[in-house]
Amino acid sequence: MTRLHAHPPPSRSPFVTFITICRALARRAWRSGNRVPPGITVAAILILSISCGSPKTEHKDAPVFLIVVDTLRSDRLPIYGYADGKTPAIDALATDSVLFKYSYAHTPQTLPSHASIMTGNLPSTTGVRDNIGFYLNDEQVTLAERLKERGYRTGAAVSTMVLRRGTGIHQGFDTYDDDMEVTSRDTARTYAQRRGDQTLNLAIAWLDAQHSPEASAPLFYFLHLYDPHSPYDAPEPFSSMGKDAYDGEIAFADHLIGRFIEELKKRDLYDKSVIIVTSDHGEGLGDHGEAEHGLLVYREALQVPLLVKLPNSEDGGTVREEATGLFDLAPTIADLLGFSIDCDGVSLFSSEGRDAKRDIYSESLNAELHYGWHRLQSVIQRENHYIRGADEQLFHLFEDPAEKANRFGQAAIPPTALALIERLGTGNQEQTQISEEDIALLESLGYSGGFQVGETIKQLSEKQFLELYDNISRSGGLLNNGQFEQAEQLLGAVVQQYPEMVDARLLLGSALTGLEKYDKAEYLYAETLAMSPRNLSAMTGLVDASLGLGKVQETQGLVDKIMNQEPRMGAQTLLPVLLKHRAFEAAEGIAKAQLARDSAFGMGHYAVGRAHLDRNELAPATTHLEKARELLKDGVTPKLSADLAFFLGDSLARQSEPQRALSLFESALREYPNHRGANASQALLLFSLRKPREALRGLDSWLKTYPEPANFQKAAEVLDIVGIKDEAARLRKKAGAESP
Repeated sequence: MTRLHAHPPPSRSPFVTFITICRALARRAWRSGNRVPPGITVAAILILSISCGSPKTEHKDAPVFLIVVDTLRSDRLPIYGYADGKTPAIDALATDSVLFKYSYAHTPQTLPSHASIMTGNLPSTTGVRDNIGFYLNDEQVTLAERLKERGYRTGAAVSTMVLRRGTGIHQGFDTYDDDMEVTSRDTARTYAQRRGDQTLNLAIAWLDAQHSPEASAPLFYFLHLYDPHSPYDAPEPFSSMGKDAYDGEIAFADHLIGRFIEELKKRDLYDKSVIIVTSDHGEGLGDHGEAEHGLLVYREALQVPLLVKLPNSEDGGTVREEATGLFDLAPTIADLLGFSIDCDGVSLFSSEGRDAKRDIYSESLNAELHYGWHRLQSVIQRENHYIRGADEQLFHLFEDPAEKANRFGQAAIPPTALALIERLGTGNQEQTQISEEDIALLESLGYSGGFQVGETIKQLSEKQFLELYDNISRSGGLLNNGQFEQAEQLLGAVVQQYPEMVDARLLLGSALTGLEKYDKAEYLYAETLAMSPRNLSAMTGLVDASLGLGKVQETQGLVDKIMNQEPRMGAQTLLPVLLKHRAFEAAEGIAKAQLARDSAFGMGHYAVGRAHLDRNELAPATTHLEKARELLKDGVTPKLSADLAFFLGDSLARQSEPQRALSLFESALREYPNHRGANASQALLLFSLRKPREALRGLDSWLKTYPEPANFQKAAEVLDIVGIKDEAARLRKKAGAESP
């Protein structure tokens, strides 16, 4: 049951009574889903902000739980006025929390944003200016380190390798779980992330291990949920909630937050804890031409939710309207626990935190660092939002929250905003050396590590640059769906105009190998390696193209170089390529070497299973393929998931287990409907089970949906085997091939 007051004083003055009435009215409006009435907002919020300026009591040794939901726009939550969202857990938590209406990230990127959260400093102070090539150095003291010094047991589980240990975000945590495995080399994304329910299970296990009658040390836990981040593929029933898939992701994250809150309540931790829910940045959703985030600094990319639940739900239901930044979280937590830290941010319960005219600085250096375009800088001062980039923009956030009416030149820019940009827009931006392995992992999440291409890019307007960036991003989706011809056309034009853009070259190479244009791909990859000699993706692509041309012996030296340079990631990226070209002996050797180091290496079991299957050693093939499917059941690409089901089904079909095999072929086609092997094998198995109509119906549906020459040829081979020669000849003619 939600409390209206945590610890009411024994006697109340008229002034205190008035505050109490205002709070009760505010919370009643909150519960009913209505906003606080305007009259109360002006009077009561003002008085409440005075009474809540500093915590009433020092909450020394209170448990602290920090929940960061990645990529969560505040305006997609019902507590911020959104009508279509389904977030009952966050709604309930808000009644026990102080809600900050205007909270902003200092960058639309995950790593630098978390560096600010953990230290209380801006990116120019932390030195972490981008996801790629930066890390939090030891000189920056994190919140976890400060709490550990004060006797706290500290733990964390993160859901993306962008926050892996090597970034420095782990400093001060006794337990920091970042164990994620990339499972396949895929041209778009290989999902170096884990779903939130897996991360939540780690958090619950940590609570089980730490919270016991004998344990007296206070707790600090950081839970990072990645799910609202693209791709938007929440499980049912959440994916159907809200007006789009992004809403479904948020509903799933809300469900996980609700589960975590229940775990805290079961352990009698909820009432006594400080609980903070926020996000590292928002999401573009096309509002200003950016589908996702990382480039632009408009409101939708920067404004994030912020709930601060105090022990005993003190001041629950209060709404604060001052502009705040994520760098305020660390000093706020310190203030609540009775100590202070020296940093760029301030405690939200201090007089500085209540300053209605605070300037909140944000930046995005992504386009400058990786494409040679402009850096973007932003200052928000209550209703004013000033942006400096390719040009200058000024928006009135209250009158124009969609930021469509640029008032630059018509209204005065706050002078403090200009001064702040000049002062904070520089700082440390020197990138550190980053391994090719980490670059490959980051690229698998869609974080581009491109190369500057000179003044040509700088001359582009924001609209023109977004078109270029969107073409590169869109090509990844085309490749992931097997639409290689469209991707080749799109990327060919980009590479022709910007031949030094390595990202675009690598994607074009993937399209060419997908189309089996191995000669063109080989030339492109070799040319790219001359520009970037240690690029792991380019080396792996060259192996793919060379094997496609039958250059087995010539490729061995490059395979050895990859494995010597990056053994773990080399195995991850090479094995699918070697298996694709049926280089089973080489794949098995690499896989067994990795399995000797890590028996839970899923791709290793897959490669060994495929090698056994090629030799018709069906029992060990089945064992390894089943193990691979178990280990790789989460976070894999649709194509790899389909391959895992298909080859296991193939092994079982050869062992006269047709029903299990048929079920696996069907599973493969659910994951990847254009899987050539699964479509052909399913049809052959149905023919063998005397179900010719089902077999022909399946082939017909496949060919109508994916009328590709190679598919017609494969279907013709199936019909030849079962003796339907005339139809096979017709399909072969459609494929443009002559009958044998």
